[in-house]
Amino acid sequence: MITIEKGDIFNATTEAIVLPFTTDVSLQYGFLKESKKKFPENYEFLLDQRKQNMLAIKQIYVNKVNNELIINFPVARRHNQRCNLGWLIAGITQLRNYLMKNHVRSIAIPALGTGTGTLYWYRVKQLFERAFSEFETHIILYEPRHMENEFTEDDIVGFECKHAIARLKGKNDIVFVKEKIHLKDKRVIPNTRLWHNYQRPFWVTKEGFRNHNEKKEWEEERKLEKFMINQAQLTDKIATVLGRPGADLSLRELSNSLWLYGSDITVTALLKREEYQDKYNLVSSNTLAVIDIETDVANRTNEIIYISVTSKDRVFLASTKKFLAGIPNPEEQLQNAFERYLGEYKEKRNINLEIFIADTPAEACYEVIQRCHDWQPDFVGVWNVNFDLKKILEALKKENYDVGEVFSDPIVPDGFRTARYIEAPKIKVKADGTKTSKNATELWHTMDCAASFYFVDNMVVYRTLRAAKGNESSYKLNDVLDNKLGLKKLHFDEILAEKAPHLAGKDSTLEWHIFMQKNYKIEYGIYNIFDCIGVELLDEKEGDIRSVMGALANHSDFSKFASQPRLLVDDMHYEVKEDGCIIGTTGSKMRNEIDEMTLTLRDWITTLPSFLISEDGAKIIEELPDQNSLCYVHVAD
Repeated sequence: MITIEKGDIFNATTEAIVLPFTTDVSLQYGFLKESKKKFPENYEFLLDQRKQNMLAIKQIYVNKVNNELIINFPVARRHNQRCNLGWLIAGITQLRNYLMKNHVRSIAIPALGTGTGTLYWYRVKQLFERAFSEFETHIILYEPRHMENEFTEDDIVGFECKHAIARLKGKNDIVFVKEKIHLKDKRVIPNTRLWHNYQRPFWVTKEGFRNHNEKKEWEEERKLEKFMINQAQLTDKIATVLGRPGADLSLRELSNSLWLYGSDITVTALLKREEYQDKYNLVSSNTLAVIDIETDVANRTNEIIYISVTSKDRVFLASTKKFLAGIPNPEEQLQNAFERYLGEYKEKRNINLEIFIADTPAEACYEVIQRCHDWQPDFVGVWNVNFDLKKILEALKKENYDVGEVFSDPIVPDGFRTARYIEAPKIKVKADGTKTSKNATELWHTMDCAASFYFVDNMVVYRTLRAAKGNESSYKLNDVLDNKLGLKKLHFDEILAEKAPHLAGKDSTLEWHIFMQKNYKIEYGIYNIFDCIGVELLDEKEGDIRSVMGALANHSDFSKFASQPRLLVDDMHYEVKEDGCIIGTTGSKMRNEIDEMTLTLRDWITTLPSFLISEDGAKIIEELPDQNSLCYVHVAD
């Protein structure tokens, strides 16, 4: 049973009480300072635990003081650190297990993680209600003392879905949704939600109307029978309804049936349209964080030496102890260099720079992804995601990090916490077998993870939204920033003019990067930060991520964004439904004998695709004289 109370938790008469603290046991954390007055022995207990290096987040620490049961609950590592939702969920699980095992009858719990912890009471309350709704212990939750910035259900206008992703496990599934809560006072609050076994439809032609010999593009709904099932059981259910129970067939193969309709649209597109757009029709600008990495080319290890993430007034920069070895007070030097080189942006954007010196590259990457979970941007952008994200994944896997755990949102249940990077095919194969090569700026790679943010390649988005105008001469970040904003990446020409004048303005060269990594490691970190801020500035001007991309995708998954046919199929699902029809399905065999008789240009003109050419491209890279490029001097007739 759960009861919500107002007032002073220290007046509670429950069997147990939860006291939050930070693992540095700092009295600057207000709640610990107050609890010390009432339970000084408990404060000494925490100090002793800290001296023994026993304190860690995701754990609880039980203590008895004068026959009163105290459960110490860590909410952060430092007094000025934000409470991480994942830590809170892990702690609640520990608390639940303890209460059940020890048959605790009643317990008082404060609004953990709120206030200076920056979590909203609305969300914290949801977590406790989900964990203890059918629990024997009487849970008394105390509201935050200061409710000025908090909100209740009565303050909510509605919800907006930013993106959704499905996760399947056996016969069960979840749809993870990044949503925005729109309030009456015009605030828009980020939130994440789980939909369990969401029921989606498909249709099958009624017996009396099975009188055609070819698949139809759509059929009148009155001639169809509607079925509802969750996504995990969709294929089995369709097979059963079509009279083929137990058949080992994929959904695409089952879609060869003349009688199946409406199963192509994804459960995520259905949920986004029907539970959000149709009910609330709320729209807000997308928020963006940007990640960039630098790798060790000076020592040729190609390990990550800097990784940063920025979002408006928040900048997080991580490096490694190995790379910064020998530099005194690197955090202070980086802060001073940031002020010197990017002071204008610090002031305009009111930036707070957080610096983290990691033991290893993987730890640096992990901390960056955790900041993304904390900040909850709608999108995480990378300029050329296929380099940076692959390097991040490589570093994590090398040190045995569970990629699913790193990238999954804290609320995603065990068993559904998976993640994978899907590289887009470099060759496009049409239905008639024709193959065409794709440029790197056309490749829509996907990071498949259930997180509050969706990874996008800002370079590919930039090119895709301007494809109708033709290709630009260059899609290098430096050139695009110069073209659109009149900005250049940091070159540090004032340093190079004296030390290496031949490298001035040549930050795109390997020699420049080697020189900076060997001689100006601090400045190189600031260079890394500006690459992120530059992408943010570009999007703030152009609005590619902030507004255009969401409007064009509509209710479709962003993984389909570069495929106009797939976007159109999702739109057509609702277009024909408004006319009383249900759209057909795409099977694995979409061509018949009549199609084979159609004349095409195939075999008339043959253009050899570049991927078939042997790797003997011209050696034109000055810094890599033995490296073949992808430039070919080639004549064929």
